Amino acid sequence: MVVDKNTLIAIHCILSDLLRIPINRKLFIRRIGQVVTAATCHENELILAIILLLRALQNNANITEKNIYYQYFVAITLANSYLYDAQLSLSQWAQNCWVAVEPSKIFGAQLVFLNNVDWDLCVLEADYVEIAHCIDLIYEVYA
Repeated sequence: MVVDKNTLIAIHCILSDLLRIPINRKLFIRRIGQVVTAATCHENELILAIILLLRALQNNANITEKNIYYQYFVAITLANSYLYDAQLSLSQWAQNCWVAVEPSKIFGAQLVFLNNVDWDLCVLEADYVEIAHCIDLIYEVYA
């Protein structure tokens, strides 16, 4: 299922709560919505991106209200790479970003992000299911 606005609202709520930082809802929906639409992302990519973001945070990654949009964008690109063989190229991702970005900058950001992820922590199916369930519950509130 392709992601809609209510799913983005649910993800915004989850990230705001988990990261304990104020994230501008309209800006989040507009920026991440552009990426999701252009890259035809599905909910499973966004859930894995949340898990990757949390793993990076647990390893003291610097995630702030100013860089959350870019950090989540990088997490989405990595989730897409893990889930699909026919992933988007870095130049395609660069075109999907809300600002002009060089593909090499995205690659560099991916390397920094991957370095911040604590790989000793497994991605458990229960984590994925819990986040998917939260999205469904919040989605129902905004539907």
